[in-house]
This record gives sequence, structure tokens and C-alpha cells, in this order.
Amino acid sequence: MKTTVLRSTMALGLLHLSLLCWGTTPALAAPHARFAGSPGSVEYPDADVLVLSYTIHFTLLPDGRISEQHSILEKILTYEGLDAAGDPHIAFDSQRQDLTFDAVQSWTPWQEVVKAKDNSFTEMTPFQLEHAPEYTNWRQMVVSNVGLDIDAVIEMDYTIADKEPWRPFLEGITRIWDGDPALERVVMITVPQGTVLRYALFNSGVQPQEQSSDGSTTYTWRFTDIPSQRLGDSTEAEQSYLPELVFTTCPDWAAAAQSVAELVRKAVADVSPDLKAKVEELTDHLPGQWQQAMAIHEYVVNSINGVDWPVGLMGFSPRGAAEIYDSGYGNALDKAVLLQAMLAQVGVEAPIAACRLELPGAWSPEPVPSLSQMDRFLLHAQVGDRVLWLDPTASLGEMSHRDFQSYRGLPLLPDADGLHTMPPVASRDDLQVLLTLKMDENLDITGSASLLMTGCYSPYFQVGASREENLSFAGDLLSEILPGAQVGEISMTHLEPAQVAFSLDLDLHLDSRNDSPPALGLGFSSASLLRDLEGLYRNSRDLPLDLGWAGQEELHLELELPRGLQPIYVPDDLQLTSDTVEISADWELEGTMLTLDRKVEVNSRVVDVQDYPAFRQVVTSGIAPTACTVVFR
Repeated sequence: MKTTVLRSTMALGLLHLSLLCWGTTPALAAPHARFAGSPGSVEYPDADVLVLSYTIHFTLLPDGRISEQHSILEKILTYEGLDAAGDPHIAFDSQRQDLTFDAVQSWTPWQEVVKAKDNSFTEMTPFQLEHAPEYTNWRQMVVSNVGLDIDAVIEMDYTIADKEPWRPFLEGITRIWDGDPALERVVMITVPQGTVLRYALFNSGVQPQEQSSDGSTTYTWRFTDIPSQRLGDSTEAEQSYLPELVFTTCPDWAAAAQSVAELVRKAVADVSPDLKAKVEELTDHLPGQWQQAMAIHEYVVNSINGVDWPVGLMGFSPRGAAEIYDSGYGNALDKAVLLQAMLAQVGVEAPIAACRLELPGAWSPEPVPSLSQMDRFLLHAQVGDRVLWLDPTASLGEMSHRDFQSYRGLPLLPDADGLHTMPPVASRDDLQVLLTLKMDENLDITGSASLLMTGCYSPYFQVGASREENLSFAGDLLSEILPGAQVGEISMTHLEPAQVAFSLDLDLHLDSRNDSPPALGLGFSSASLLRDLEGLYRNSRDLPLDLGWAGQEELHLELELPRGLQPIYVPDDLQLTSDTVEISADWELEGTMLTLDRKVEVNSRVVDVQDYPAFRQVVTSGIAPTACTVVFR
């Protein structure tokens, strides 16, 4: 979308714009004819922008400086595409990099070339960094292209180049498919001759061309006829099924860890009296390390503002813990450093690992020792004989051990020599609900429920060992399964990390609403893998769907009815199956006893593209109100 910014005059020292001329120039020989044969909205009816050509060229110079050159031709197909491509934001480090433009112009449908004007370039602070003054060396150049309309073509060539060497390695990750269709995308990497480039192209069979000349070696990957992709409903992890190129000049994972470990150690050791006093304030009234660690984690997550900017762009160089605390903000690595430093004050060791989720069938970060792949920082907190996995940017309710299944991580320690795999939750993933209920003539229901939650379903990973929070969690969950139920006494009959059990008393009154007969609904709780799935309204998907984990969910209902009262509607039995999920429901009315046995079996964490339509049909049918509701007179 177009961003409104204040225009300012740029000093020539900040940016050198190398453009041939400005203003609108009539075409001497019908320059739009250059693109007359290019496809458009007829060939790509679902696309907003068509990439005619995009070449990105990374170069490592012999002195260690790095440059990144972009050459782009994009055709606007819709007004949405005009908004998306008309005002690109180009990020660069103004202290350590120069941004230069060699061409910025538009080719109109009326055979004109409209070149960028003096005021087409606006340098601004990225909105993610507006309240983070230590990072304001990072700037964005907003390029306002002119002369745009449907079927216009944007041409832009620019280079971001280091002023001095400041990065230990040339490395990066480039997504070949970004959602927009493309006739051609080219990635080039040039390194000094003799420098080993380690690379892997995932989810594509394209092989690089290698050419050496003038003391350097260039690797070129060329991709053609790239289709459009619907990425709006997919997560970043799900997009790892797309073709991506990862590369680095780092020799191995040990060298990658060593390049950051000393920076992290110094940052963690930077502890001030004020920081120590804050830790004491947070923890001196708490009885043990577990509660202290939880309080410190909650403080870092909620009280230190997060800076949503890629840590890799900043060179994986954290600020000191005291500086982070004093400023009240930090990027993900900064917050990890502060959390580690504060935990150390209460005797909890918590080394940091740079991590990435590796979904089944998606690409693995293992082959290429590049930290640019890592997009999350986790702490391994040793609290007595227990381990607490902490994300410094998210509460346990948002991200916990169960959410870190299949993560691969590099400990940021000097002796780390490879990636580690997150240990699995040590239990089968089950959710079991038993409801024993009795209804009287006034449609008042009383009874009890028992809940057993094991493995990734366990609330322990979200709320920890707190009795009060676990009991509250159980009450909320039962209210979701039986909408309208009033939960009475709750007791916790078992508590350990991978297995929590509850017993609950409840009552529920069924009444008529909006002239509808009274009904008893048996819903799916927020703990279910099938509730609130993103994008389920789509009939198909371009990428696999990640459910988080695979597991089994069972519900058994026994409802004793008063004599003379019979339901007027009982759902049909169900037996629904796809490759990923099975849902069965067996209803039985015998005398005054109504029973239900419902079972959900999710046998794969990831729903592949081919199985998604069947998966969607099974889920929508299995959770529909008509499959879960009993109606009475």
C-alpha cells in the first residue's frame, strides 16, 4: 500500500542518484513496443502484478565489501497492483551502505517514457523503527513511480553497496516465488576466485551456471514461467515449501556460532545496578526459581517493546543488556540477551539458540551454514531439574515447548558445532473429554466432566505449573465444549508437563431463543486442532497447511433424559476420512439414555495440497452445527 510520508530535501551526501534525465520524454521510436508482446491480465487473470524480469546480483569484493544490485521490470495489471508496486520501500543502512539508482522510469500504455522526478525519492525511518533511536541508521527510500496506469511497466535499477567491510560472510536467503507470477527471475552471486560458496536451492531442480573471469567466479540461477501463488493465508513456515536459495561463504556451523557467540557473551555480561535492582523487584517476593523465571520472562515479553526488524540485516550484533533495559526496546536477539542476563541474576542458566522451524517435507537449514535462515531466538532455561523453553518475544500462552516441535537451532556458544533439534514433548498427544449429565423436566442439566490432556494438548506448556491458571484453563475449555455451561467446582487430579487431568462439576439450562426450540450443542474447544483454522473458506490451497501437531481427540457423552422427553433431532452418525484426518461420531438413544462417542484422529501435522479439498470437506462437515447439536421440543 502507498505510505504517506513528509517530503524532505535530501543532502547529496546521503544519496547519489544517477539518472540520465528527469521528466516526461516522448518516445522516439515507440518505446512501449518493447513490451507490446508481453502477456497481461488475460493470461494472468488472478494477478495484480506481472514480473517481466527481476535480476538480483550479490557480489563479494576481495576486501570484504558486499553489494546487492537489483534490475526490475514489472507490469501493472490491476489498480491493486498499482498500489502494491507503485511505491516500493527500499531498506538500507545509511551509516554503512550507499544506495544508488541507475534507472527509475515507467513505460506507459501510450508509448511514453516517464522518468522519475527529483521529488520521487523520499528517505524515511521505517515505521518499525520509529521509536527505536539506536536503529535509525536504518532507512527506507520510498520511490514514488510516476506515469502509472493499468498495463504500464515499471523499470527500476538500483544498488546497495557497503562503504566498508562490516560483515564476516556473504550470506542470504532469496525466495524465488513471492506470490506474483514472473516470466523470468535471475539470481547471480559473484565471489573472489578461490572463495568457496556454499549454497542450496530448495524445492526446485534448477542448476546454476558457473563462470570464472577476471579473478572472480559468478554463479547464475535462471527461473522462467513462475506461476502466481496465493500466500495470504499461509504462514512463514508454510512458505518454506516454495523454492528458496540459501547461500553463504561461512565454512561450517561452528564458524557461524563463533561469529556471534562472543558478541552475545559481551552483551549478556553488560549488567548495570539498575538492571539488578529490577530483577530483585520482580523476584524477591517469589518462592522459587520457576516462579522467578516466569516473572522475568513475562517482564521481558510485555515491558520491553519489540522491534520487528530482521536481525540478520543488523549483522546479528546485539546491544548490551543494560542498554536494552534502559532504552525499553530491542529486536528479537536484544530481548533474548536481556532475558538471559536477567535470568542469570537468579541463578538460571539460559543459553540462546538461533532457530528455524523445519516442517515435514519442507527444506532443512542443515546443509548450508547460514544464520540468515534463522528467524527465531529461543532460550533453554535450566530451572532445577526441569527445562523451560522461552521465546523472548512471546508469552507462554502464545509460544511454548509444544509450539517449538520440529525446530532446529544453533546454540550461540563458542563451542557449538552444529544444529540441535528441539526435543519432542514426551507423551502421546491426546485430548479426552468425558461428560456424565442428567436432564430434568425443566431442561436443567447437571453433571460432571473429566478432562485428560496429554502431550501437546497439555495446558502446562501454556500456563506452567500455576494451579489457578490451570483450573481457569479447564473451566474455559469446558465452556467451549458445552456453550452456556456454568462450571462449578474444579479439581486438578494430575499435573506434570506432558499430562494434566481435571474433574469438574457443571450445570446448564436449555432454553428457547428467537422462537427456536431448545438445543444442546457439543462444540470443539480452542484446544482442538480443527477449530479456527486459517483460510478454511478456500476450496483449495497453493501451499500445504500446518496444523501445529498431530493428535487424537475423543469425547464421550452420557446424557440421562427425563421420562417422556425425547429429542426431535439427533445428528446422523458420521464416518469421515481424508489422508490427514478422520472424524467419527456414533449417536445412540436407548430408552432415556443418549450417548455420543466422537473421535478425531489427525495423523499428520501437515495437510498437503492434494489432500486439502478432502480435509476441508471432512472438517467442515464434522464441526458443522448439524453434526454437533441435539434439539428438543
